[in-house]
Formats: sequence, C-alpha cells, structure tokens
Amino acid sequence: ATLNVCEKPLMHAMAAEAMPKSMQWDAQALANIAWSCAAIAMRHGPLLQSLASAAIANISALKSQELSNTAWAFATMEFRHWPLLDSIAAESRAKISHFDPQGLSNPAWAFATLCRTNMPLRDAIASASLSMIGDANSQELANFAWSNWAMLLRRPDVLRPEVEAFPRTSLHPTTGRLIGVEWVHVADAASDEHSSPYLPPSMRQEGLVGNLPVVSTPAAATFRAAVAERALLICK
Repeated sequence: ATLNVCEKPLMHAMAAEAMPKSMQWDAQALANIAWSCAAIAMRHGPLLQSLASAAIANISALKSQELSNTAWAFATMEFRHWPLLDSIAAESRAKISHFDPQGLSNPAWAFATLCRTNMPLRDAIASASLSMIGDANSQELANFAWSNWAMLLRRPDVLRPEVEAFPRTSLHPTTGRLIGVEWVHVADAASDEHSSPYLPPSMRQEGLVGNLPVVSTPAAATFRAAVAERALLICK
C-alpha cells in the first residue's frame, strides 16, 4: 500500500490467510492493515469485519494515531461498523490529549462522513481543536470546520477560529495548498444559516445557538475575499 501497488489476487490471498489470525495481532498491526486496505481501495468485507472485531477486543491498546487511522480507513472505505466506531469514540475521548491536529481531524472527518453522530466525541474534538488552530494545516482546518457543519454541531465559537485561520494557512506562500474541495467545505460551514460565525445571532434560527458576540464585518469581508481569490486561482 505504501508503494501504491494494488495486486488484487495477492491481497485477497493475504486477506484469506490473515482473517483467522486477526485476534492475535497487536494494535499497530490492526491499524496498519486497515490503513493499507483503504490506501489501495480494497474493500474486503470479511477482512474488515475481522479487523473490526479484533480492534474492539483490543481497543484500549490502540494509541491515538492508531485510533485515528482506523477511523479514517473505515470511513474512506465507507464501511459502517457502528460498534467499532462507538469503541473508537469512547477510547478517543479518554485519550483526547494525545492527539495532534491530523490525528484529531481524521476522526472528526470520519464520523461526519459515515453520518455517525457521537456528540460526546464531537464536543471533545471541538474543545481540543481550539488549542491546535495555529498548528493545523489547511486540510485539518477544513476537516474540523466541515465536520462541525456536517454533524450539526452548531458551535460558532469553535467554527469561527477555524474559518478565520483557513485562508491564512491555505494561502501561505510556501506551505499553502491549492485544494478546491477544502475551500468548498469551509465555505459551506461558514455560510450555514444555523451556525455561521458571520451571522448576527438575530439572523440565526432561534433555539439552535447561544447568544454570541457578532463577528466584525471586516472579518467576514476578509474571508469572502479570500474565498473569491482562491476560486480564481483554482479556475485558472
């Protein structure tokens, strides 16, 4: 998978050999195999079922990166195994301080992609992500913002710093990324009528958000200008 080589007959033979032994694997092996299947788009149902069962049985042994990679892998393959996701959510909350920005953005994106609402995990990710805004790259910021919006978190206080950091990070002259979908995701989150940090509280639907200070018009204008600039670059 690291070499991006997908030899399906070999992979299926390896899967058949591996499934009976999955309960013997350690946490890193389980996460690595899940990641490998996702990286080469090998959605082998029986193997994924075996991986999920083994991961649940060993969930306390999975480190933050292994929890993150496993959630990302199953979401990438669109394999909905709710007991596994619930186990990942509970263990991730217990280890939330061990995650870096990428590790934290992966489960945020994964649970939103699979439409698995786990509000205790979402709240934990939202709170932990605030201290990581300065270190997060554009993909991680987009994942945080989009999952906030997709899972109806309704937290403008969390969304605002993610949205405002995104143009600065994405347009950085040396480390910036020209990824259109990231801008679309952030624009979706920023313009949502329920949770946008750029709408006065009186314009948001009642009962969904608290009384928050209105963000300044210059900040909103700066974000809109950055979106327009990025759209022009992408369309060239």
